[in-house]
Amino acid sequence: MPSPQKVKGKSFENAKAKFLTEIFGEKFIRVPTSGAFLGGQNYDRRHSMTQGQVMAFKGDIIPPDNWLYFNCECKFYKDFKFHLLLNVYLFQLFHLVCLLSIYEAIQPANDLKDQDKEI
Repeated sequence: MPSPQKVKGKSFENAKAKFLTEIFGEKFIRVPTSGAFLGGQNYDRRHSMTQGQVMAFKGDIIPPDNWLYFNCECKFYKDFKFHLLLNVYLFQLFHLVCLLSIYEAIQPANDLKDQDKEI
């Protein structure tokens, strides 16, 4: 008999696959053997598989064939702290803005070097 956690996870994954199918009008299905078939220590299995096979076992939901870059992990938490997710997102955004600012500050100097080489 499966554990209550597995039943809860399986039903949540099925519900999300059905939801995506209804929203996008394309078929999404739950990965039949969901449970890190390609994750963690099993990462090397990918080397002997085709792209379609990898897509079928990556994540918890199999997308339509034309959704090449879609990966969905389903997590069902009684209490999820969205503000922590937002904090990480804002930190990454801040980091990106800083990198772009540094790049823009360096770029005029590089343009001047290129002009000197042309002369």
